[in-house]
Amino acid sequence: MAVDPDNIQYTEEYYNSISISGTLKQRRRISSSGQISNANIPDDSEVGPNNIRYVNYLGKITKMTIDITSDIGDKSAVAAFNKKFPGSEPVLIDQEAKDNSDKLSATTQKALKNSNDACASAGSLGGLSDVLSDVGKELEEAAGSILGAVGEVAGVVNEAINAVGEAIAKVTELIAKAAGLIARLIAAGIGALAELIDTIINEASAFVENALNAVNDAVGEVAGAIADTVDAAVDAVGDAIGAAAGLIGDVVAAVAAGGCKETTAILTSLPAVPAGPAGAIQSKIKSNSPRQSRMLASDVDIQGNPRVRVVNFNIDKSLPFRDIQYKGVLTRMYYQNAADMNERFGIPEGLGSS
Repeated sequence: MAVDPDNIQYTEEYYNSISISGTLKQRRRISSSGQISNANIPDDSEVGPNNIRYVNYLGKITKMTIDITSDIGDKSAVAAFNKKFPGSEPVLIDQEAKDNSDKLSATTQKALKNSNDACASAGSLGGLSDVLSDVGKELEEAAGSILGAVGEVAGVVNEAINAVGEAIAKVTELIAKAAGLIARLIAAGIGALAELIDTIINEASAFVENALNAVNDAVGEVAGAIADTVDAAVDAVGDAIGAAAGLIGDVVAAVAAGGCKETTAILTSLPAVPAGPAGAIQSKIKSNSPRQSRMLASDVDIQGNPRVRVVNFNIDKSLPFRDIQYKGVLTRMYYQNAADMNERFGIPEGLGSS
């Protein structure tokens, strides 16, 4: 029986009319924690007819058992089902997970401001005395570390939620397209190909299902307190930096992130791109940072003739340098002789040297 994805009635009758179980229909249970799985599904008699629903889940008509046997305390499988399936389309990524991801991203922006303000404070402290310069350095490093920790978590969480959302859409679309094809192949007696397509589809569905459960568990309802705690901690650090700024009698304004060594180092080392301004600053820093180092060596060849060449070994990084485009890559070019550097690469306007 071919499935028309645009005209499906998710009813018990329709479910029972499909003979190809696993390919065009499936069984699942939803527990009081909100997890959906195909394991440990209780018998219909254990939950009663009112707790059996027929829904669209990952592109297939699904007999969903609301597992009231998993209820514990104030956790209810019925409530979990109503939350996931409030209408014709399921809400597969918990709203709490999205909210916590947004909160962590917003907290990254606070941490970025803290780190910038700490950098400005460090400069003010260092200007007052050598002793205070060490305090300022520690202040900037601490604020930078917090930025790194929060930014990495927020970036990874954002990536995970976006990746799962994209996977859900792709798998659902794939299943909808494949359902009719599988039915026609089976009807035509080409069962082996139908079985292969079905296996691929089911493996993709299982991957998405596991990812959904993992994301919702990691940053869903139970993680709300963690997001709040991180946000409060960043606020407290911001208050402390503001107080320090007030004590030294300077009005500390946020400065460009590129001018703060600690902030710059943290942002460029994050494995994921944080959301908002922090991500924009990170991208700008990375685009303006040299991708490689080379040295313009001024020496002699084996015949004793003077020569000038670019080398990528034994680079003396105590030498002066310029950041230039070399073979299409932004390169930090160290040089032994300024005249040779000027002759070889000129003096591009706007590019300074050390």
